[in-house]
Amino acid sequence: MGVMVPVRLGSRRRQAGCSQQALAARVGISRQALNAIEGGRQSPSVVVALALARELRCRVEDLFGEEVFERLEVELVGGRGGSRVAAGQVGGRWVAHALGGADYEASDGVVVEVDAGGRGRVEVHGGSASVGQNVLVAGCAPLLATLARGAGERFAGVQPRWIRASSGRALELLERGLVHIAGLHTVEGAGGGNAEVVRRRFGGQEMLLVNLITWRQGLLLARGNPMGLRPDDLGRPGVRLAWREEGSGARRLLMEALGRSGVEQAPGGPLLEGHMEVGMAVASGAADAGVAIEAAAVAFGLDFIPMSSERFDLALPLALAEGGAGRVLDKVDSAAFRAEAAAFGGYGVGSTGQAIEIAASGAG
Repeated sequence: MGVMVPVRLGSRRRQAGCSQQALAARVGISRQALNAIEGGRQSPSVVVALALARELRCRVEDLFGEEVFERLEVELVGGRGGSRVAAGQVGGRWVAHALGGADYEASDGVVVEVDAGGRGRVEVHGGSASVGQNVLVAGCAPLLATLARGAGERFAGVQPRWIRASSGRALELLERGLVHIAGLHTVEGAGGGNAEVVRRRFGGQEMLLVNLITWRQGLLLARGNPMGLRPDDLGRPGVRLAWREEGSGARRLLMEALGRSGVEQAPGGPLLEGHMEVGMAVASGAADAGVAIEAAAVAFGLDFIPMSSERFDLALPLALAEGGAGRVLDKVDSAAFRAEAAAFGGYGVGSTGQAIEIAASGAG
C-alpha cells in the first residue's frame, strides 16, 4: 500500500495495554518490524495494516491516517499561547496545566488560544478519548513521577500525569476541581497532621487519604560541610540559600530556622521549584545550602542535617476512588512500588498504601 503516516499506532497500542512484542506476535510480524512501522521507517502491507486494526479494535484510518489535532476548550492553569500542557477531565470539565521549562516528558497538547477569563483552546495530540484517561496528580514529591510511569504501564486506560506543585498549591488545585489527587506533607504528629489539614479544608466532602511515603526534610550541604553550617546559623553573612516557592514545606522550615537565628531579612539565593532542583543547586555550587528531602541529598551525594520527619499523603474526594484515580492508588499499595521507593534511599515505606477515610463534617 502507499506511504502511510503512523501517527497513532503506538498510542493506540499503549492505550490497549499491549507491548510491541505481544502485538507483533498476534499479527505475525517481528517486534523490530512493528517498531519500524510505529517509527515511520516502514510502511505495512495491506494484510498487516488490517491485522493491526483488527487486534486494536479500530479502523485502519485510525492508525495510519493523516494526523488531525483535536481542539478542546479548557480551563487553563498557567501558560500562554504555545505552552505545552498536561490535560485531563475533572468533574466533567477539561483542564490543562502548563508544563514548566524543565518538564521534558511528552505533553498532551499545545495552547493555541487564551481568553481574558483564563480559558483557552488546546490542540491535543492523542484526541479527547486519550486525554480523558489522564489522572492529574499535583504535589512536590519526586516519587510522583515514578508512580505516574508505573501506574500507566500497569493499568491500561489509566494515564497519570504529575503536576508539580507545593502542598499548599496542590490542595488549592484539588479544592478548585483542577486535579484529581493532591499530595501534601506535614510534620508527623503536628496539629493532627495531614488528616486534620484535609478535614479543615474539605469538611463538606468525604475524602480519602493514602500514604505515599514518609521522609525527612533538612539542610542539604556540600559534601563534608566545608562552611560548617548548621540550621540555626543560616543567616551568616555571605551564605547563599536555595529557596523553594511560597506555600512549600521546605520554605517554611527554612524561614523557621532563620527566625530562630534572629534574621529579619532573608539572604539571597536562587528560587527553585522542587526538592531535586535544590539538591542540584547545592551540588553544582549555585547555592551553599538549601532545605529539601533526604532523598535529594542521597541522589546528589550531599551532606544532610535532618530538621523534620514528615508524612507525604495523597488526598482525593472519596467519590473519585472508584475511577482511574483509584487505580493509581492501587499502584501505591503494591510491593513493587514500595521496593522501588525504598531503593532510591531517603524514603520510609512502612506506611505506604495505608488509607483512611475522612467523613464529611456533620456526618454521623
